[in-house]
Amino acid sequence: MKNYMDQFRMTVVAGTDDYTSSKTLTAATDLKMIKGKLYDTSSSADAFASLAAGDVVKMSGWDDDAMNGIFKIVDVESSGEWVSFDTPLDDVLEADIPSAGITMENTPVSMTVTGVSVGGAKVLYALNMTDPAVAGPEYFKVTADNTVSCFADLSQDTATDGILVFWADLSEG
Repeated sequence: MKNYMDQFRMTVVAGTDDYTSSKTLTAATDLKMIKGKLYDTSSSADAFASLAAGDVVKMSGWDDDAMNGIFKIVDVESSGEWVSFDTPLDDVLEADIPSAGITMENTPVSMTVTGVSVGGAKVLYALNMTDPAVAGPEYFKVTADNTVSCFADLSQDTATDGILVFWADLSEG
């Protein structure tokens, strides 16, 4: 019998400056997802021009929860017409984009969490140890070994706050 308690880890990391959300898309409806690429179907067709391979984004607004979350950009078309992600996503025609639109944030805070690895760890939640700020797993993704991308403001106006990160080592237990 597995002991899943062996998976749980806690790490204290230094806070960062205030998290400030910057958005590539805000309630955008001129989009379609075809064969793993998210296309800007607007007349300018350049919504993703400011992004580059390796950038980390958080999307919300999709009807399918699997498409809401944090993704790493794998490729960007040179004029910014489309992007592809590290996770395969289902096709969605432009007519099926939710009427409230899709939002894409593009400015995560990077935290060094020793021991995490892509595919081998999951952040469960994190909290500020001096100011009551807590965020759940939907705000975090392990994007490289020892690196967690965070889309939550946990530092509460100071870079010296300690952030307690609860995570699971999926290779244990």
